[in-house]
Amino acid sequence: MVYSFYGTKVVNNVRLVYTEHSEWEIQAISWKWLIAGRNLLRYTDAVVGISNKVKDCLQDTFNLPKNKTHAIPNGVDCKLFSVPQDKNHYKTKCGLDGGDIVIGIVANLKKNKNHIFLLKSFKNLLLQNNKLKLLIIGQGFKDDPEGSEKDIQSFIKEAGLDDEVSLMGGRSDVPDLLKAMDIFCLVSYKEGLPISLIEAMATGLPVVGTDVAGIKDVIIPHENGFLVELNDEEQLIQALNRLIDAPSLRHKFGTKSRKLADQSYALENCMKQYQLLFL
Repeated sequence: MVYSFYGTKVVNNVRLVYTEHSEWEIQAISWKWLIAGRNLLRYTDAVVGISNKVKDCLQDTFNLPKNKTHAIPNGVDCKLFSVPQDKNHYKTKCGLDGGDIVIGIVANLKKNKNHIFLLKSFKNLLLQNNKLKLLIIGQGFKDDPEGSEKDIQSFIKEAGLDDEVSLMGGRSDVPDLLKAMDIFCLVSYKEGLPISLIEAMATGLPVVGTDVAGIKDVIIPHENGFLVELNDEEQLIQALNRLIDAPSLRHKFGTKSRKLADQSYALENCMKQYQLLFL
């Protein structure tokens, strides 16, 4: 933002629109950048938050006038994602059995995404149902201090979950992999507005997530999924079990998910709102 401000306002005298993606990044800002931000944003033409909560946080933190702040949700190209007519076809492509109930997560292998919490809960779920599978889609990055790939691999090996958990790495065929899932789960410590969660909703999946900023802005409890307290294994197991045991509930929540994705997070709406703002 500082570099953009210099290039637009100081050197070229053109308009600048600044977008912020998460409350927690605003709240973590140091006092010197808080002061700098207040001064720079005062001369920025528009400030955008990717949700109403992020917009309000920007407004309150930097003392911005209401007519300068806007909320424009991130958009997903819902045309790339569709509710599968034959879910078993996509399960077979992943090497799974049609009778398997597939839980999935799409997230880079970082500590913030909290994969170990999901794995611990999944291990306990297997004691009640041996037809469960877990797909972990996402990649780790070499020498990343926040990386969790080795921890995830070690847990899977030590817990004897090699046959039930698939580490699939970074993939370009996420739309097809989502079609193989029955339940989508995202248990991060914090999020902005999680695109992977919205993509899962666009595929017509029921969703389960932690009750944290970003995730709780997308999941409507008991309408398209469930929210659970951070690192509460018992709550996560109960939420997943309710969906595992009730295909009709999965269908009901999944239908609502798709509707919400189309209404609130379609890429066309996001583009239209930015175009109107720029014009």
